Amino acid sequence: MPVNNARVESQVIAERYQLDTQIGHGGMAAVWRARDLRLGRSVAVKILRGEMGSARDEVERFRREAATLARLAHPNIVTAFDADTMGRTPFLVMELVEGRSLHQLLEAGPLAVPHAISIADQTAQALAAAHDVGIIHRDIKPANIMLTPNRTVKVLDFGIARLTDSPQAALTRTSAVIGTASYMAPEQAVGAQVDTRTDLYALGCVLYEMLTGNPPFPGGNALSMLHRHLNEAPVPPSALHSGIPPAVETLVMELLAKDRGNGRPPPGMCSGG
Repeated sequence: MPVNNARVESQVIAERYQLDTQIGHGGMAAVWRARDLRLGRSVAVKILRGEMGSARDEVERFRREAATLARLAHPNIVTAFDADTMGRTPFLVMELVEGRSLHQLLEAGPLAVPHAISIADQTAQALAAAHDVGIIHRDIKPANIMLTPNRTVKVLDFGIARLTDSPQAALTRTSAVIGTASYMAPEQAVGAQVDTRTDLYALGCVLYEMLTGNPPFPGGNALSMLHRHLNEAPVPPSALHSGIPPAVETLVMELLAKDRGNGRPPPGMCSGG
């Protein structure tokens, strides 16, 4: 199936899902708005890119994303409905989330503190639910956080999630560095073992960006950003943007602790302040 070609619009896959328009894409897959003809509802269909279909690790990682989402049921996490293959190409059917990504929202600049705290709190609740069933997201960033029109958070893209009860499930060696440099915890940056606190550091980076307009260590290439995550203390948010309450700043700095054994409060502590 030519999933990268606009002519796939209106094509029906698995005799059930009628593709409409492409609404997202990444290095591994494309996401389409579609119609579930059997249930009469709109859905999102994520399809592995054609050239990836022959890469065994990418196919397996894609399938594991489907299995990971199947373990999760939470109002702040996108819901998986179905997973199947068309020929040798796997696809994943998910809840269609209407709205904008946090990345798009931040293009206009920093958010009001109450709005930022609400988003961080909802994201923390999603992470707590994932952590409770042994799932570490490993790629929390504004592009993976959607906001519906009523400001409900939906955490997306568990494609590189790690299952703590199955070390092989990550499909990466312990020494492999995987994630997004602007939001990567120090232990993740050096390829060390990650745990739930790794996601909390990324959440701290996202909260910092919501409050100031930029992540803690902006600019430069990926290597320089990773070096700064490992070795530099972030500038306190209040030095970059006025009106940030001391309690909120304290929370941000705790989430961004280099040593995960000191700081990084558990999910659920982002409310209030």
